[in-house]
Amino acid sequence: MVKLSKITRGLNSDIFVKLEYLNPTGSLKDRIALRMVEQAEKEGVLRPGRTIVESSTGNTGTSLSFVGTMKGYKVVIFETTPGKMGEEKMKIMRNFGAEVRRITPKEMEDLRERSVAGAEIELPGRRICLDLEKARSDVWWARQFSNPQNVKAHNETAREIVSQIDGKIDAFTASIGTGGTLMGIAEVLKKEFPHIMIVGIQPASSRRCFHRVNWNRWNTDGYRGSVEERISSHHDCWNTASKLQNQDDSRHVIPEKRDRRRNSL
Repeated sequence: MVKLSKITRGLNSDIFVKLEYLNPTGSLKDRIALRMVEQAEKEGVLRPGRTIVESSTGNTGTSLSFVGTMKGYKVVIFETTPGKMGEEKMKIMRNFGAEVRRITPKEMEDLRERSVAGAEIELPGRRICLDLEKARSDVWWARQFSNPQNVKAHNETAREIVSQIDGKIDAFTASIGTGGTLMGIAEVLKKEFPHIMIVGIQPASSRRCFHRVNWNRWNTDGYRGSVEERISSHHDCWNTASKLQNQDDSRHVIPEKRDRRRNSL
């Protein structure tokens, strides 16, 4: 934990940042990748010779590439980040030993010129992951968007925060992709500090602002509309985002500058 000093001058509050760059791939997603893989191994659904697949805008894909190949699995990542940033992430994942396939369907064209939440831009790849898992018995889809280990991994992150902060925590904020980081940390912090404010941040242009989501339609890993419902009918899935509503009764959205949206939970 690092206490900010320069950008917080003039404020009465102490603001701390939890640094995750010392994780093996430089990302906090290493936490969920390791936990998801090891839990799947314990349950027997991931065994030697099987292939790990996931759709990712980069961070989870990078972490799964590292963890999966280190454990001896073949890893296939469907990369959905457009532009040069996507190319750089693809190089990193390939260097870790993963097979990376870029997704550029026509339906993603309208996402290229605006900021979007990871949950949106990864939808085409998630459709492919589902089809692969249904067609091949040797494929395990990590399902970062609905895997309970995503949240549980960050329960531990929260316990680290509590142990590293000497005193009361009044507020916590994190960006929302899968919702796992915010949800996992919020679960623990709410118990330790009942009056804490939990704030989630996502792009203002995102089509899925969590306070407006039909919660019955978020219990899936896949697409919007009828495809989403079809996937849901085949899988007993839940989405971490759907649980965020239970953290507080006061939810509102405030458009922010720089194309952001703040979702106060």
